[in-house]
Amino acid sequence: TLTQAWYEKETEHPITNLIRPGLTIKPWQGGTFSVDWLRGKIKNENGKQDYDINQWFFGAEQYLNQYFCLRVGSSDGSPTAGAGIVWKNFFIDYSYVKESMKDLRPYFGSSSAHMVAVIMAW
Repeated sequence: TLTQAWYEKETEHPITNLIRPGLTIKPWQGGTFSVDWLRGKIKNENGKQDYDINQWFFGAEQYLNQYFCLRVGSSDGSPTAGAGIVWKNFFIDYSYVKESMKDLRPYFGSSSAHMVAVIMAW
């Protein structure tokens, strides 16, 4: 029946239990070091599939002046880099991740990602 088909599809939605503790320190003006750990499980409600997550993230950021910063880090073992520009109430951020979706490599091959964010604050 229609009700039964709807119920069966609804039970296929995953249950996500994640925790992501981290630590950030600012050892000097304009410099930041961060580390965080993502741990948890994505589980299908009816138990068909489980996906365990255990990833580490590291990063460093340094403002070279009040307008420009550079970033380097690691996202689950993949190198990352980025830069940020601040001008008045505009923020432009660029980031690069060498292997953005490592878990999908068997299906799609390796992938890198370039991301740009433009933010206006008022």
